[in-house]
Amino acid sequence: MTKLSVQVHNPNRANLYVDGKFYKGLDKIVAVRLGLRPGLTLTPFLISQLDQQQTASSAWEFALRSLQRSPKSVSTMRRKLQDKLFPDEVVNQTIQRLIDGKILDDDLLANNLVRYYSANGKRSRKQIWALLKTKQLPTSVINEALANIDGGQEFLAAHKLAQQKNHQWRELGFKVRQQKIAGYLNQRGFQYAVIKQVIDHNQLDAEESA
Repeated sequence: MTKLSVQVHNPNRANLYVDGKFYKGLDKIVAVRLGLRPGLTLTPFLISQLDQQQTASSAWEFALRSLQRSPKSVSTMRRKLQDKLFPDEVVNQTIQRLIDGKILDDDLLANNLVRYYSANGKRSRKQIWALLKTKQLPTSVINEALANIDGGQEFLAAHKLAQQKNHQWRELGFKVRQQKIAGYLNQRGFQYAVIKQVIDHNQLDAEESA
């Protein structure tokens, strides 16, 4: 090795020169870990270590950049790393490091998403379940997070939607309105018992008389 210099446009990267010629770019942390310095002989073993360390460092940096854009489940992050063709061993090590550091946490992600999706009071439990499933969260984790939504919350969400539709279709007869609202709520994934409650004559009449 004849030269090791920090890159001008990225102080976290370095350029390695061998026999006066550019050899490769690498993360500065990798150079520090391996003790790279001018005068050191680049042996086959050191080259192997350099490649392994750089691959692991690249996977780690990619994962952190991805998480900065948006939170992700363990499965989603694993798929993204695999899509970048990182070796399975590196993928597994990176995922475990993220989990150990509490950077990846499926339980926390599921609970946060349940709170977010239920905040507007217009989604059924079934809708929220489907939204969480798109995040590639395990079913057991989703079910546990949804257990935090009590029946009262789902009733209020259905009631809010029913009142909006009751007002929108106020020119229709009560029975027709009732059927249309029931169908609308069913399409949005509300349970039959909840729908039956909110389309009760007294519930809809309360809106009409308000």
